[in-house]
Amino acid sequence: MSTNSFLWLLVVTFFLCIAARLLYNVYFHPLSKFPGPTLWAMTRLCFVTSLVRGDLHLKIKDFHDRYGTVIRVAPNELSFIEGSAWQDMYTGHNKNKGFPKNAVVFGAQQFRSILDGSEEDHTRMRKILAHAFSNQALNRQEGLLHRYIDILLRKLGDVVESGQSINIVEWYNWLSFDLTGELAFSESFDQLEQKAYHPWVKMIVGHLKYSALSIGLRYYSPLNELMPYITPRHLHRLKWSFVTMSREKVLRRLARPESKTLDDILGACLSPDSGEPMMTMEELIGTFTFLIVAGSETTATVLAGVTNYICRNPKVFQRLKDEVRAIKSEKQITITSTATMPYLNAVIKEGMRMCYPIPGALTRVVPRGGRLVSGHFIPEGTLVGIPQFAAHYCDVNFENPYEFIPERWTQILDDDSRSIFQPFAIGGRNCIGQNLAWAEMRLVLARVVYNFDLEPADDLCWLDQKSYYLWEKEPFLVRVSKRS
Repeated sequence: MSTNSFLWLLVVTFFLCIAARLLYNVYFHPLSKFPGPTLWAMTRLCFVTSLVRGDLHLKIKDFHDRYGTVIRVAPNELSFIEGSAWQDMYTGHNKNKGFPKNAVVFGAQQFRSILDGSEEDHTRMRKILAHAFSNQALNRQEGLLHRYIDILLRKLGDVVESGQSINIVEWYNWLSFDLTGELAFSESFDQLEQKAYHPWVKMIVGHLKYSALSIGLRYYSPLNELMPYITPRHLHRLKWSFVTMSREKVLRRLARPESKTLDDILGACLSPDSGEPMMTMEELIGTFTFLIVAGSETTATVLAGVTNYICRNPKVFQRLKDEVRAIKSEKQITITSTATMPYLNAVIKEGMRMCYPIPGALTRVVPRGGRLVSGHFIPEGTLVGIPQFAAHYCDVNFENPYEFIPERWTQILDDDSRSIFQPFAIGGRNCIGQNLAWAEMRLVLARVVYNFDLEPADDLCWLDQKSYYLWEKEPFLVRVSKRS
């Protein structure tokens, strides 16, 4: 056989193997019985392309509308939008332990953290941090929350005097990151005072795009090695600047002379006897980078989304104002009082439903031996997830899903499936900061509504935005005026 003939044989064999694999994925794979788009079942490439484009949440929603509540979105991945899937995936009916996390997604972080640690490491780190997120700690920090909200209100008052429209997305981001920085490190980013993004915060959107690209390539292990060569230089520089600045913030906090006595979240990670960290340096950097992003970007997203929708729904806004402004004095707006305001809480819940900060699925891996999920036996090794955007916008779960209806949380709507709504997840790895997030959202929204009237100054549609695991939020301009 000549060299050319041998090479042709290799090429033909290579493509025949690929064709055989694609046909196997569609017709003979253990997941072939589940409905879904044929091309997506054939190859992961469709999924990755949509992820990097920023429209994966829309694609998955469209597929659920077409194919049902349990669908196949990649050769080895299923998507569920049934409430029972939460219990099956996240608690596993086994001492609060859910399915393992997908290492492709959660292993993309630069440093190990409470987010992607093993069950043992996560339990250890969560136990260390638990005191900082207790109700007692939250009550101690209430004055700090009000102090930063005071700054927001003062700056909004200045805007009223100038008559300018403002991008409320920026303002909520400034507030949330300033507050979380103070709570985590005893060091604010000072964005509200400067009315400008801190460089570290400004990096986040770019870093998320980089992460989406990185995660996409991690599904193809050999290609992941090419990441440094195919990533645009500015994104590569952005990644390392982000990591370097994260390390510097942790080291600067640890180096403060009063480090051991500061009442912040990092302080909870220090031994009460020696003052030394009870986590490794890698774990501290990874965990606090995650906490800053998760505790800031997500809360700011919900506040921006809620503001967008109440500004465009005058009846909702009026009812919210009536409830909040029934309070005789602004000093009566507290963590305790806002927790008992039914319509305020309903508005926030509806905001989390329609503007959930993580639109896609944070996938899990079915353990050895396979498991039942929503009544379906799923083979071991299969990736499974609940895409929140699709789950919240499909009419099998919510009546009139595209309408902002806070009343769905104050009364029972026959066609609503509330079990699918788990904004802070469930099980042993649910959101450790959910009490803080609720307190911040309630206090900010209540005090803004108590003091100001808001009107939209543009026509931003929330659903026109892209997402890279978190939303890439577009500016939303509002006109601010003193309450009438």
